[in-house]
Order: sequence, then structure tokens, then C-alpha cells
Amino acid sequence: GVAAGLTLVAMEHPKRGSVLVAAAVLFGALARLVLPESQVGLLATRKRWTDVLTLVVFAVGIAVTAYVVPPPR
Repeated sequence: GVAAGLTLVAMEHPKRGSVLVAAAVLFGALARLVLPESQVGLLATRKRWTDVLTLVVFAVGIAVTAYVVPPPR
């Protein structure tokens, strides 16, 4: 999801690409929330709720930034 979003940004669709990156990060938060410890892999760095909260904050920040920053001309 992140690679596809960055590709869209490179193809001059910054809002769509940034929203896709935010969705991918939000999906990572959901995966960290529902998957057992043995299957989360690199998503597990701290306690479950710390990881989920951090990923949700990043996703919201990316999405808000995508809508606030004007696209380049």
C-alpha cells in the first residue's frame, strides 16, 4: 500500500497517494490490533496499544497533511 501510494505521489497525484499511504498505515494498526503476537512480525515493537495508537496517529497525520497542503503547480 505504501509503495502504491508513493507511486501515485510520483505520478503527480499527491492527495490520492498520501491518502493511500495513510490507509496502508491504518491497515497496519488494524493488523497489529487483531493479530496474535506470533504473527505480527515487525509491527510489534512495544506494547500492543502503544503500537496501535502510534500507527493511528501517523495515519491521521498523513491524511490531514494530504488535505491541508496545497498541491504543487
